[in-house]
Amino acid sequence: GGYTMSKRILQALAFVGIFILLIAIANFINLVTAKSTARAKEVGVRKIIGSTWSNLVRQFILENTLLVFITIIVSLGITYGLLSQLNFFLHTIHLQLALQWSDVGLVLLLGLITILLGTLYPALILASFKPLQIMRNNLSIGTDSGFTIRKSLTVFQFSMMQLFIIAAIIVGMQMHFFKNGELGFSTDAVISVRVPQFDKLNEFKNTLLQNKDVIKVSFGSGPPMAVNGFALGTLFRLPNQPGEEG
Repeated sequence: GGYTMSKRILQALAFVGIFILLIAIANFINLVTAKSTARAKEVGVRKIIGSTWSNLVRQFILENTLLVFITIIVSLGITYGLLSQLNFFLHTIHLQLALQWSDVGLVLLLGLITILLGTLYPALILASFKPLQIMRNNLSIGTDSGFTIRKSLTVFQFSMMQLFIIAAIIVGMQMHFFKNGELGFSTDAVISVRVPQFDKLNEFKNTLLQNKDVIKVSFGSGPPMAVNGFALGTLFRLPNQPGEEG
């Protein structure tokens, strides 16, 4: 299409996506460890009949890995469907957004990182239960360091959520200011055109004022909403339109 976007904006969006992924991983770990007592008896019985610590860790990692893998497949399907709908609604600017194989590879890489970060610690917690404590109903989830990790994840999760909420409020206030703020001049019935000949400014002005619909005429080095003569705003062109006309 004809749109171009700043590299800084893409980097900012990438950082936002990474933070959202980290929040989801922290939430997943907290949910798994919080509900680990429901499987405590299973762990105790399996240890009594001879299951080893490594076997339990492997089982819990495989279970959570399967869950993450299913989530990746569903998310890819939803993304593919949403992209096609977005291209349909924005067909006038010819976006042509598509899910490339490189994007799928990146998603799989992020999924692998998610599996490593989100499944190892819960598996270690579940496999560390002692059968004697389970049978006596004297179960404590993790050690002191385990509680510290869980608390740290909870603090990180809520801190990031508050950061995003504050950022959303600030962006909303800025957008409201952009739309409703005073510009210092009236934008009603104002037309900005290029001067055909700079050596005949007065003749051009008098010609315009002869029109009864023209109230005032003024000259400037650039449009009111411009920096160093360059207009600010979003430029786009149609698919068959030359780039210099965008």
